[in-house]
Amino acid sequence: LAAAKVGGILSNNTYPGQFIYSNLQIQTSVIHAC
Repeated sequence: LAAAKVGGILSNNTYPGQFIYSNLQIQTSVIHAC
């Protein structure tokens, strides 16, 4: 999948759980829509 929430090194280190959670939500929505 090409859709994702991205950020810089500081953002990824500060909020790693939020990034993986958001990206899993996006991927789940795309797969469900298929």
